[in-house]
Amino acid sequence: PFLTVLGNHDGGNYGEYRESGTPRRTFEKFILPNRDKIGIPDLDRAYYHKCFDEYKIAIIVLTNYDYPDTKDASGDYAVDRSYEVYSQQQVDFLIRTLSELPSDYHVILCAHSHPYKKTVEPCVFSQMREYGTNNPYGNDNMIPDIIDAWMRGTALKKEYAPEILTEYLPVVSVDCDFSARGNGIFVCHLVGHYHCDFVGRNEKYRDQRIVALAAAANDDYQNFGADLPRAMGTKAEDLLTAVSIHPERREIRLVRIGSNFTVDMTERTYHVVKY
Repeated sequence: PFLTVLGNHDGGNYGEYRESGTPRRTFEKFILPNRDKIGIPDLDRAYYHKCFDEYKIAIIVLTNYDYPDTKDASGDYAVDRSYEVYSQQQVDFLIRTLSELPSDYHVILCAHSHPYKKTVEPCVFSQMREYGTNNPYGNDNMIPDIIDAWMRGTALKKEYAPEILTEYLPVVSVDCDFSARGNGIFVCHLVGHYHCDFVGRNEKYRDQRIVALAAAANDDYQNFGADLPRAMGTKAEDLLTAVSIHPERREIRLVRIGSNFTVDMTERTYHVVKY
C-alpha cells in the first residue's frame, strides 16, 4: 500500500483564497488519485487507518490540517492553511479506531508533524535542530493525551479550546474510555516536516516515541535544514529511510538508503529504537 499523508504546503500554506485549498480540495488532489494504492476503495477523507494483520501492526494516518473553510470579511480563509487543527470528526475517528483495534496490535501514528513539544535523543539519527509548527491550540497535547489514555487503558474526558482565532476554531471535546480493552501498544509518532532526522519522545509522555525523517527530495529548499550533503549523479543524490518494525523485539529499525554521511563525516546508516 501507498499511504499518503498531507503536509502543510499541500493546502497552500496561506490564507489567501486563490492560493489555498480546503481540506476537501486537498484530499481530492493528493489522496483521491492514490485511493487504489492505499487499498481503501471507499476512502473519502484525509485520515484513515490500515491494518497489517499478519504482523499485528496498524498504521493510523492523521492530517494536521483539518481546518474549517470559514472566510473572513476580505473573502480569504480565516484560518491560515499552515495552522495545525484537528476537527471534532477526526478526533472521534482516532478514538473510535483505537477502541476497535485488537489489544495485541502495535500502532504507528503517521502525520506530517509530531504533536506539540518534544525532546530529541542524541544518537546517530538525531540532528539537533529546531523548526517550528503553528498550533493555535497551544501546547495542549490533545493527540498525546488520547494516546496516553489508550496506552494505559484509562478514561479521558476533556475539552480543548483554541488560544487564538476563537471565533473560527472549534472547541474539541475528547470523551473516551479504554479501560475495557486494557493497555495499548504504541510504536511511535512517525513524521516529516522538519527536513531533518531525529529520534525523540513527547515531552509530556516519555513513553511516546517520535521518529522524524529527512526530506527525500533533492533541492535547496528541501535540504535547507539537513546536515546531509547531497550531490546529483552520485549515491548522495537519493535520501530514503526504510523504517521496519519488529513487534516481538519491540524495535523500530531505521536504514538509510542514499545520502548517509553528515557534513562532519558521521555515518548515518542504521539505528535501532526500542519502544
